[in-house]
Amino acid sequence: MLEVGPGLGSLTLALLDRGARVTAVEIDPVLAHQLPKTIAEHSHSEINRLTVLNRDILMLQPNEMAEPPTALV
Repeated sequence: MLEVGPGLGSLTLALLDRGARVTAVEIDPVLAHQLPKTIAEHSHSEINRLTVLNRDILMLQPNEMAEPPTALV
């Protein structure tokens, strides 16, 4: 799943709790840095299914993602 602008991670947590593998693209460096910490604090093994990219989604190249997304949120 490709999540654009995860912010504080509310939707990210819900997606991970349901078993999704999430690539979150956040332009704000402070939020991008905090997101993995938030997920680690509020979940158990879900952090292993999260990739955070501190990028502008308009500049993201397909090769920057480990696998092609199956959904966009």
